[in-house]
Amino acid sequence: SKDARTCQEMQAIWNDWQNGQPSISGYALVMAYTGMRTGELFAQDVSRVDLPGRCIVGGIKTAAGRDREIPIAEPIVPVLQALLPRARYGLVDRDENAYYAEWKNMVQRTGIRPLGSYCQRHTCYTRLHEIVPAISDVTINAIIGHSNSRGKSSLGDTYAHISLAAKLEAVNQMKMV
Repeated sequence: SKDARTCQEMQAIWNDWQNGQPSISGYALVMAYTGMRTGELFAQDVSRVDLPGRCIVGGIKTAAGRDREIPIAEPIVPVLQALLPRARYGLVDRDENAYYAEWKNMVQRTGIRPLGSYCQRHTCYTRLHEIVPAISDVTINAIIGHSNSRGKSSLGDTYAHISLAAKLEAVNQMKMV
């Protein structure tokens, strides 16, 4: 997808995070590995983030998206450990205006394409499709909380209750860099 980050762009975001840059690069990583929407970061109840259990219970928008088990991939466990103590607006440490201003700064600092933060959701979806071709659409939709194109959950979304273990296995196979 043209709206998904390349591996080089994801490496630039990882480098930004590892170089101690502001938390915005951490939010970009969390969204890329979880498929969370920007609004979901702001709406997330921090008490429903279970790092030891490697799961976030949250989500918004559609029946498929709300209160889903979002798997926490291995690479972002330390990112979430660093971000959680600072969370003030859901998982985020700043209001939306400051978030989007810092997003622009990160884009300039890292030299990545000037895509909005929603592209991180596309990145997750694309990587799950590209890198892990054996994963079914039902599993991918369960991970990112996506419903079918008519905005209603398909029977697969609604009735195929994909285990957290299966979702973790999938996200841990993604190669972002």
